[in-house]
Amino acid sequence: KKIGGHKIAVGHTAEDQVETVLMNLLRGSGSTGLAGMPETRDAVIRPLQDCFRQELEAYLLSRNLAWRQDPSNLETDYLRNRVRLNLLPLLEAYNPRIRQRLLETARI
Repeated sequence: KKIGGHKIAVGHTAEDQVETVLMNLLRGSGSTGLAGMPETRDAVIRPLQDCFRQELEAYLLSRNLAWRQDPSNLETDYLRNRVRLNLLPLLEAYNPRIRQRLLETARI
């Protein structure tokens, strides 16, 4: 507001969308949860939602910028982190493209 902006851009990536879809399914949200996070909601926009972390890290590296990670992302106290660190690798053993497939499902 101070600078006249009307939107807030957040850094959610494709991985965040995949994790959200899985968490919604685990919570029993039904077909509604398959949509994941919308690209925009009120003043919040998610411009990186279709970019995978690996792509973003490569982009930053090409410009000599560092990826910043919240240290809590490695703690399994949170459901999202357990999905990321435990469930997704297990699902990838069955389907190496599971992340892409879940992202496509979220776009339906």
